[in-house]
Amino acid sequence: MKPVREEAASFARRTIAIMKEQGMIEEPKTSEEQLAEEALEYAIGVVRAKADGTRDRLNAASLVLSYTKQKPVAKSEVAVTAAEDFLENLAQEHTDS
Repeated sequence: MKPVREEAASFARRTIAIMKEQGMIEEPKTSEEQLAEEALEYAIGVVRAKADGTRDRLNAASLVLSYTKQKPVAKSEVAVTAAEDFLENLAQEHTDS
């Protein structure tokens, strides 16, 4: 049986490969991009390794999500637009009366 960290590292390598296949991340072209990919792979391993502390795992999970999932900006923009439209309509009604 493999140690937890080895299994987590293996999982992280497979996850990076899948992310590349699905176009979630690109093949690194520069040394800086290679370092970023290694950091992401390490963070995935930390999330997966049950032996690490909870705080470390949460920080790593946050890092992974921030680089792999788009933040829900669209929802905020829709809410702001809806609020702006509402206020504009309200001001227009007030002006018309």
